[in-house]
Amino acid sequence: RVSETDDTLENMRLEITASKRKDCGKDINYLMTRTYSLRRKEVVSQSPRMTNLMERWPALFDTFQLNAEFQ
Repeated sequence: RVSETDDTLENMRLEITASKRKDCGKDINYLMTRTYSLRRKEVVSQSPRMTNLMERWPALFDTFQLNAEFQ
């Protein structure tokens, strides 16, 4: 498996945001799994405000995705 760079992870995050607008659940779930390390890095190192986190990771706050995060 190829390791991801910050740039490729950021591109995936942007895909998540676009997929969220189209309601593409499978795509979102796949991309959220792949970008977990970027989300964790942002939360731990930047301690973003909840509004910023919701803006950058809107799919994270869907019921389906929230459940997937804790499986």
